[in-house]
Amino acid sequence: MDEWPITFSLPQGWTVGGLTTWAAQLAEALAEGGRLVRLVLHQPPAGYELLDSELLPTHKNICVIHAPALAKPQQWQACLSCYRELLPTVLLPSVLAESYAIAAALTTVHPDKLRVLAWSHSDNGYDYAYLTYYEPIVHRYVANTRECEAQLSLRVATRSADVAFIPHGVRLPEYRVRPCGHDNPLRLVYGGRMDHLVKRVLDFPRLARRLDERGVHFEMRLIGDGPQSRRLSAEVAEITSTFRRRDNVIRKEPPRPWFDMQEIWSWADISMLMSTHEGLSVAMLEAMAAGCVPVVSRVASGADEIIKSGENGFLFPIGDLEAMAEHIAWLAQNKSALQWMSEAARRAMSECFQYEAFFEKVNEVLNDLQDAAPCAWPPGRPLQMNSDNLLGDFAFSATIPAVAPDRLRKLLDNLARDGHEPIAIYGAGRHTRGLASVWADSSARICAVVDDDPARHGTRLWGWPIVAPEHVASVGATTIVLSSWLHEDVMWRRRDYFEKMGLRVFRLYDEALLGKSSDSPEYTTV
Repeated sequence: MDEWPITFSLPQGWTVGGLTTWAAQLAEALAEGGRLVRLVLHQPPAGYELLDSELLPTHKNICVIHAPALAKPQQWQACLSCYRELLPTVLLPSVLAESYAIAAALTTVHPDKLRVLAWSHSDNGYDYAYLTYYEPIVHRYVANTRECEAQLSLRVATRSADVAFIPHGVRLPEYRVRPCGHDNPLRLVYGGRMDHLVKRVLDFPRLARRLDERGVHFEMRLIGDGPQSRRLSAEVAEITSTFRRRDNVIRKEPPRPWFDMQEIWSWADISMLMSTHEGLSVAMLEAMAAGCVPVVSRVASGADEIIKSGENGFLFPIGDLEAMAEHIAWLAQNKSALQWMSEAARRAMSECFQYEAFFEKVNEVLNDLQDAAPCAWPPGRPLQMNSDNLLGDFAFSATIPAVAPDRLRKLLDNLARDGHEPIAIYGAGRHTRGLASVWADSSARICAVVDDDPARHGTRLWGWPIVAPEHVASVGATTIVLSSWLHEDVMWRRRDYFEKMGLRVFRLYDEALLGKSSDSPEYTTV
């Protein structure tokens, strides 16, 4: 049997990000090894800048295919036709449930022509939900951290033998010794998606202020794009005028492809990451490979497996800007420690994350897949994981638990009873829309919907204005209700942002905190 081509599905298109780096590098390595590879680049979501098409892979064994936006229902048939033309293939879906729904649809007609390799890229509820929901058509799983491996094995317990642990690999650039003079500014870099919900990018200007107040001499570069890119640029411009040290610098810069970022990492002293969750950050690994010392949040997945705090980098509690500033300030005062930690960071990559070892393991999994038995999607099961209908009536789905309507009704009734109004709903996505009848029937006074997506700002949902988080107080809201199951933990960690505006914040799903605001521990709804 001839080797089948490998197809990467990239719902975010040809944009900057760890997924793009992972796919492009792996595609090139496979192509060099003689495999035929397809990169399916979908139209990206709003807020993402396309990379220059001249930067696309040019290897003769790589075919680049441009496709419509994957998450838009009206484009579904066009997307499905695109992938049908690529059969037979080994498919690597990613990021969106719709990427897996395409695979499920193909197996209803052509199960013998498709093999699916599911990659656990991130430690979050949404990813685990679609990896679990589409288990019937997944032939093998890959987890990039021990935490992702453990969580995935729990959720697909009968398939734990099919979960392979393969950490990302990186190539080591030539090592460059940084200048260590006392007068040299500390060079700080964040490179990646400009998103606050997960990446907390709007905290970087606040970090810069804290460093300036501590007397640290620095140059901070924030490189990338995404939903909060424009707002971040505005805050960077505003914060610069407040610095006590006039020679301190913070800049928001356009996105760069991964091969340009290698030069940036070799220039920088410290790589920064404030994420609320990660899988295994490719940017962090590439920075460490260049000898850049990581100062990153202690997320559940990845960081602890690589970083020995105080030896080859620093870890700090999620959201703790004071702790992060303290670590950076210490490195600014201890340039000799910065040097040996730089060498230790690079050594960790050299010993455990060589790209050659990573590629060998991936190739082994891919070679086994083609001989695996065909898998077909179960008849009668919805292809779409998110199966709420367009009328907004509640439908049980993988993103809305069965307890949701009852919990939301009780919470809204209690908030109305106790005068915690007007209320703003945080989230304009499927969870909110799927519970439309509950919002509509409630006696609670709702004044707005808050959403992080700039493309939704200025529009309306059932008559309520959709506003950015920073504008929620201006519409008269006094209370926020989080409307998400999969992302509720991440949103809950942001509650301090709203509480500083004087708003109360309530959530639905944490058993210990069910119906309690962070400043009213006795307030219950059930």
